[in-house]
Parts: sequence; structure tokens; C-alpha cells
Amino acid sequence: MVIERGDFIHFQWTGSNTNPNNNAGQGTQGTDRSNIILLRSYVPGHPRIAPSTGQIGDWKQSYPTRIDDPTPTGNFAGLGLEPKRALARAGIYTPHVDIGPLQVHDVGVYNYLCTRNNNFSNRDQKAEIHVIERADPASYRRIETYGMFSRQISASGNAWLRYFPDPLGFTTGSQITIEEDGEVIIIRPFFFDVVPGQKIFLEMKYTDRGLTNYYIMQSFDRSFSGEYELPTEYEGGVASASINRGGYYRLDARVSVGAVVGIVVGIAAFAGLVGGLYWKLRKSFNYGGKKKQLMSDEGTATTTQA
Repeated sequence: MVIERGDFIHFQWTGSNTNPNNNAGQGTQGTDRSNIILLRSYVPGHPRIAPSTGQIGDWKQSYPTRIDDPTPTGNFAGLGLEPKRALARAGIYTPHVDIGPLQVHDVGVYNYLCTRNNNFSNRDQKAEIHVIERADPASYRRIETYGMFSRQISASGNAWLRYFPDPLGFTTGSQITIEEDGEVIIIRPFFFDVVPGQKIFLEMKYTDRGLTNYYIMQSFDRSFSGEYELPTEYEGGVASASINRGGYYRLDARVSVGAVVGIVVGIAAFAGLVGGLYWKLRKSFNYGGKKKQLMSDEGTATTTQA
């Protein structure tokens, strides 16, 4: 990629939880993950590549730099520590990663690799970003873009946890897991701490039935005795609720009483309108018929009298 200083790159990619067997992959069988880390500019026994050459990261090697390297050899297009950490680590947890648009600030050639999938003799997964000076350097304006993005942990594609904003997946003293058991979602541990300023959302897919409201229910036992309803938002086939504890969760679909009442009232109002018009028309026709009958009776009487 060749891009001008000050432009934005939208980093996102999609892997898989169902990669076919016998495909070369790193990690749990069937998973396909990716990440981005700047290549180290030197390794023991190899000459150091000076940043003054414009090349950051040794293309011939497969060693990543430290994310927190403050020296010029750790500079990745001027990105800050948090964006570099996100690029390196967010892809460990979920096949789909959307870091969002990041602005590049420093001119140079930045060589990077995917450490998640570079551990093989049959392929290198590497690329480069070439940042050039703007045609009009005076038009460059630094914009702080990094901040609010989310990370998902999937159960099986039908439910997942979303961290927002994402502190790269770590909650205080807890490693949260999610699994699917039929229509029930189980989140462990049942009690966990949430990083201050962070929210965790449980999101569940649903099939829209029309005139139906959807609610995510939580309980601490599998029978859902003593369950309670979470404030739930739903749109586009996904219901979402903020959670701060584990337990058993299910999606409850209920017919919308308000919508049904509204339809009934609408039908009743329409029927009343039609009935009113019919009554007025009938009355008008009946009145006209009586008037004609009176005129006919008067004419008959006159003729008889003559």
C-alpha cells in the first residue's frame, strides 16, 4: 500500500472458526486468526537497518519488534501505543477484527508481518505500507483517531460478547468465557469485575417474526427460576444487552401487545369510518326515496280527484 501522510487506513479483516481440516494453521484446530506487528529492524548476528534509509522493519526476517519500542525502529507510521497493541493482539480473540480508521503520520516504508500465521516453512505472511509526503505538505493535519472500538468473543456465531471500548480483552481479575448449549448461552465466571469505563454486551441473533419484542433474560441456574429481564435493544436480527455478571442467558420473544392493540384500534377505526359513511349514504338514499314516494302519492291523489 502507498498512502500519503495524514491519510487514514481502515484496518479490518475476517478469519474463520470453521477452517477445514488439514489446512495449515496456527492455534486451535479450525480457527483462522490474523494480526499485524511491525517487523524488527535487526536481529542478533544480522546488520541493523538504519531508520535513516526510510526502511523500518527487516523484510528478510520473521522477528516482530516490541510493541512498546520507543526508538525509531519501533515507529509504525507514527501510530501510538494503543493502536499498535490493538493491531497485534485484537485478532487473537475473534476471527473478525475492525480496528477502525487510523491516521498515518510519519513518512517511511514500514514492513510488517502476521505472527499468528507466519510460523511455517511454506509461507511468509508479510506486507508493507509505504507512507509518502503529501503533494501539499501544508495540508497535513494530525488528527487523534484512536479510541472507541469493540472486540467480539464468539460462542458459535449465534451469540457473542462485545467489549466496548476494548481494553484488548482483559477484565479485572477475570477471564470471561462464553458457550452455547442449545438455546441457552452460558457465561463464566458468574461473578466478574469489569474494567472501569468499559461495558460488556451480550449479543444474540434472532429471526424476526414481526409484531414481536425480544428480551435477553438472565439467571444463575439452568432452569431459569428467578430469571430477570435485561434492558434489551434489538435491530437487524441482533438483540443486545449490557451485562456485568455471568450466568445463564436466553432470548425471550414476546408478541408486542402495544403493536397488536394499535392494529386492532386501527382496524376498529377504519371499520367505524366505513360504517359511518355507509349509514350516511343509506340515510341519504332513504330520504330521497321517501321524497319521491310523497311526490308520487300527491300526483295520484290529484289525478283521482280530477
